Amino acid sequence: MVRGAEREQAVLAATAAAQMAGRITGEHVEKIRDAMGRIPGWVDAATREEIESDLVRIAVGVGPYELGKAATTMLFLLDQDLSLIHI
Repeated sequence: MVRGAEREQAVLAATAAAQMAGRITGEHVEKIRDAMGRIPGWVDAATREEIESDLVRIAVGVGPYELGKAATTMLFLLDQDLSLIHI
């Protein structure tokens, strides 16, 4: 069982690799970490890894602000119906 910081490291492996390679900045990492923390609990591990990889790919080509906007859009598309549950 992976817990705490170990779980975060495992979940953000692609992010860590990109940062270590100098492809993304610490600000990018913060945006990715924030987005990953907002993924609903029902999303499986494989999908989480895919989302992280997509965010890293986007981060390489844009600034942190643009990455944050892309992450917000991605999360909305992932869970569009959530708001209907609360009506």
